[in-house]
Amino acid sequence: MGFDGKLLARASETLEQRAAMHERELDTRAQILEARFPRLREIDTELRRSVIRAINAALSSGANAGDLVREQQLQNQSLRQERAAILEEHGYPPSYLDREPMCPYCSDTGYVAEGMCTCLRTIYRDAQVQELTYTIGMPPTYFQDINLLLFSDERAGTSRISARENMRYIIHVCRSFLDKQGVRGNLFFSGPPGTGKTFVAACLAYQAVSQDISVIYESAGRLLSKYEDARFHREDDTAKSDILRCESCDLLILDDLGTEMQSQFTVSCLYNLVNTRLISEKSMIISTNIRKEELLAKYTDRITSRLFGEFEICVFAGKDIRSQKLMRG
Repeated sequence: MGFDGKLLARASETLEQRAAMHERELDTRAQILEARFPRLREIDTELRRSVIRAINAALSSGANAGDLVREQQLQNQSLRQERAAILEEHGYPPSYLDREPMCPYCSDTGYVAEGMCTCLRTIYRDAQVQELTYTIGMPPTYFQDINLLLFSDERAGTSRISARENMRYIIHVCRSFLDKQGVRGNLFFSGPPGTGKTFVAACLAYQAVSQDISVIYESAGRLLSKYEDARFHREDDTAKSDILRCESCDLLILDDLGTEMQSQFTVSCLYNLVNTRLISEKSMIISTNIRKEELLAKYTDRITSRLFGEFEICVFAGKDIRSQKLMRG
């Protein structure tokens, strides 16, 4: 599992901004109290000077260098106790003026010896959720939010199972696709509009983010337009960057396949994208509203053979859930 470079840079910048704001707040806090209680300013000046004296003592080659350092430490301790007493006397916590970082584990750097600190990891996850909320157009949702009662429990036509049973099966497949170990394989969602494809894909996306799996959610039309921008507008670095993110992320969710403007170039780009990710064993979820016959007619054998051969097929069924919600609401 890897981290998305763009979002990680954004998260790191956010952490730096918060740390700088924290430092400014500490400075303001000290200025206000030192103006009210001048002795606090004197103590702070003494503590700053003591750092230089301690360094000079430590570097001293004299026999009593250790004694000088210990003496300085005792003086500093006495100064800190006096400062704490002044603060408590006026109703402030004794640590109110301590220059402590926001995060005690990484000192606001974002990293510890084992790797990324939890503080930066949390900001990174929030950035992923924010981006997904924007691109999907849906707040964080999870499998427990799926209301199976919206799906009919009656079998329709020649179907051997009801739409409700079918959704239960799809949820089971998705839970196997994404477990505690990460994502495995690829999923292909097909079915009429409003049958839950986007909702289920969103559930998988948000669950993956909570497990530090990098996720990109894009519509086929939007992504393939970026390939055209990158080719015909060579100065468009944003398009190139977005394409690289889609090619390298842990999980790519490609929505609405078949709605894009099609050309020989975009078909070639789609094949290269799918094939490259299959070779590198990076998972994908692709969804479409069009039937298998239309896909076979619309795309080359090189694409369809991979879609139907390398992806687990989930066929969504039932009536338009969105219409049912409106009628019941």
